Amino acid sequence: MLHVAHPIKSIIPAINPATPRATAAEKSAPAKQVTSSDRLAQLPWTSTIAADDCPLFFMPFVTHQLDGLQTLSGLEDIPFEEKFSYQQSKKPSARIESWLFKSDIFRKIRLTYIDAGWKAQVFNSVWYPSPEYDLPVLGIDFLSFGKKKVLCVMDFQPLMQEESYLNKYCAPMEDVRNKYDGLSGKMSKRFYDEALFFSQQLIFAKFDNQEPIESQLLPAFKDYVNHYKQMI
Repeated sequence: MLHVAHPIKSIIPAINPATPRATAAEKSAPAKQVTSSDRLAQLPWTSTIAADDCPLFFMPFVTHQLDGLQTLSGLEDIPFEEKFSYQQSKKPSARIESWLFKSDIFRKIRLTYIDAGWKAQVFNSVWYPSPEYDLPVLGIDFLSFGKKKVLCVMDFQPLMQEESYLNKYCAPMEDVRNKYDGLSGKMSKRFYDEALFFSQQLIFAKFDNQEPIESQLLPAFKDYVNHYKQMI
């Protein structure tokens, strides 16, 4: 899974509202389970939960990916605890929602969106293949903070760094990556060693405005997701 250091920690704790102390009976009761499909009718979100009119920059990425999942063989929900599906807070105004699926080939596909207005817009998604397949993990992490800080990371994260494996699964993305000059940056070695955790076709970029999200990142995202699905 892609993890990039960022100031989202100040948002996430506030999204988990305090709850009254549970009784003994409540503690022993099984947690309520929910499914993602039951909540898809509420998408796409059309406006931020914050009172600052920030666009939901990554919502088109969510809807494109959810639409694409419908073509996967054996797609079904993975039920999970309700408290992990959706949370929101008033101070600061923020919300976080996750969706969880599996298919014949993927043991888990998770999407998560954080909306805190201009303070934070975040889309994170990871596709985990089942163990019997040697497919790379598709990792996506797109983050926007304020009006001048955007960070984008996306990759077919290889399970191994053997040349034959990289040539089979990752190298074909070189031509796609080369179409987007603004998305071919290098990740700082302070956080990760690219040679261990990422491919040479890693999408990595930092922007000081949100315009490239639609003009560059969205088409690159569609290319990567579509190619990833074609591999299976």
